[in-house]
Amino acid sequence: MWEIVLHVTAWKNEVRRRLSGAPAGDPEEGDWPEVPAPTAEAWKTALERLEAAHRALIAAIAGLPEAKLFEPTNDTRDRDNGSGVSYYVLLHGIVQHDVYHAGQIALVRKGAEELIR
Repeated sequence: MWEIVLHVTAWKNEVRRRLSGAPAGDPEEGDWPEVPAPTAEAWKTALERLEAAHRALIAAIAGLPEAKLFEPTNDTRDRDNGSGVSYYVLLHGIVQHDVYHAGQIALVRKGAEELIR
């Protein structure tokens, strides 16, 4: 679960970076950042960083002009075929990413609760 929290945080930060016009790339923290030594304080910090990344992404989205939604981001992956990756697609992607990993967390948590019983 901790790995997923760090991964989701990293990608929220990456999408926010791309919204500012930065070129597409892996998150600065890495795709799957290394989990620190497991302490209550480190877990609290991870959750606080996730919350901060989420709030910062919401703020960045709120500042995005609606007219920009269908403009291409600075991502060249699909430009050869003329499709590009729009801000609209980028934002839908991070929502789908979060939902997918939220499902993983729910399954991990359910499994852990069943082990405890």
